[in-house]
Amino acid sequence: MARSAFVLLGGRVISACLSLVGLMLLGSHLTRAEFGLYSYVVTLFCLFNVLIGFGGNVVATAEMARAPAHAPQTLGALLSLRFCLATVAVFIYGALIVLTEEGRNRGSLLLVAPFLLGSGLAGMEAYFHSKQKMRIPVTSQLLSQAVNVLILIWLCSRGKLTLLTACLLTAAALGFGHAITFLRGLSQVRPHWVWSLKPALSLLKTCYPQGVATVFCVLYFHLDTVMLRHMKGAEETATYGAGYRVFSFCVMMPTLVAVALLPELSRGRDSFLRMYGAAFQALLTFGLTSAVIMLMLSKDVLDLIYPAGKFDSTAPVLQVLFFAFAGVSLGAFASASLVALGKQKVWAWITFVGLILNLGMNFFLIPRHGALGAAVATCGTEGFVAVAGSLLVWRIGGCGPRVAGVGEAVVVAAAGGTIAWLLRGQPFYVWISGLALAGALFIFLRHRPLILRVFKEQEAIAPVEKESGREKK
Repeated sequence: MARSAFVLLGGRVISACLSLVGLMLLGSHLTRAEFGLYSYVVTLFCLFNVLIGFGGNVVATAEMARAPAHAPQTLGALLSLRFCLATVAVFIYGALIVLTEEGRNRGSLLLVAPFLLGSGLAGMEAYFHSKQKMRIPVTSQLLSQAVNVLILIWLCSRGKLTLLTACLLTAAALGFGHAITFLRGLSQVRPHWVWSLKPALSLLKTCYPQGVATVFCVLYFHLDTVMLRHMKGAEETATYGAGYRVFSFCVMMPTLVAVALLPELSRGRDSFLRMYGAAFQALLTFGLTSAVIMLMLSKDVLDLIYPAGKFDSTAPVLQVLFFAFAGVSLGAFASASLVALGKQKVWAWITFVGLILNLGMNFFLIPRHGALGAAVATCGTEGFVAVAGSLLVWRIGGCGPRVAGVGEAVVVAAAGGTIAWLLRGQPFYVWISGLALAGALFIFLRHRPLILRVFKEQEAIAPVEKESGREKK
């Protein structure tokens, strides 16, 4: 299990790096309006992929882990369900594009629709998850992303990158990775196909609560981009999308930490109480420090990823989004904590209220403030989800945040912001090195007794090993 978690984490980090390279290429060679449309299409793909999945992979993974002998039947029902939902998603996506887009954009964006069918193949990943064989789906996705980046580099070097080719490459890369995983899976298991929707509908009924919670969560996370596109146009969507792409890369970190902590939180009340306070303080410190540092270095980060000056208007949007990052850090941990306490329905209600709040704030703020209003709506929604989730964990689990820990998080964030302010305008390697050195110094000072004890234990072990070696000789 530890090896599978390590493979998944390493794959996510490499995937984020490849995506960042692709983002740098797209930001450099597409116009602002084209980049806004590209962000819109990517957001739609994320929304429809979640609708196609609808929590089915999670439920099927658990079913196949509990009953490996029935894996072909479960996998057949999952693939049938995903293909049915993918077919419906293609028609809904096409209707949305026809009703909302005009001219050349309509034809270009419609060509992307068939690639949604590739998401039907993603059901095979559930089989590998149930077998703890994470290497195959991870390497498949990394291979498809690497090919995508190489093609992007070739197109950019020839000056042939357009909005259509960028959208088609992104959609094809997703389907290509799923296709590789599917073909690899067929060599190990044969799905049991039946000419009936009854198994698929039965699985849909089982995964309904998990699917609804996932859809609510992803809707309030991505709906602002869709609303911004139709209320303010491609330019404002580009301003928001440039910052949101950076924000979405960083969101992966606390999410992975929360997933990694879930088994430890689920091992009983004593383990939960021991782990919760320290993890809450660490995630709060990380979130606040990242927000304050980005407040100082937002323009430097944007100029590092995109051509200098192209997205200067995104700087305040990125600053607000990173205050939402502190909320995302605590919200992801609250989600894992409620699942560990067996309160998944409580989390579903929190995400539902968050979705309603996000819709209301976006309808009010986007017409008045554009991209900055969408960022404020995201920040408010994530703040609500974090506070509501943490308070309910406090009430249900009897474990709340320590006041001393919150005070220390604020002090560390202020210190990180001061260092970042002193490093403004310096080259990339200077402020990255400065922040890394400050972080290492903080970790040493904060955990000095533990670090020194480990070194002393190693010093004590070394003579014993040498002596035992001499005795063997």
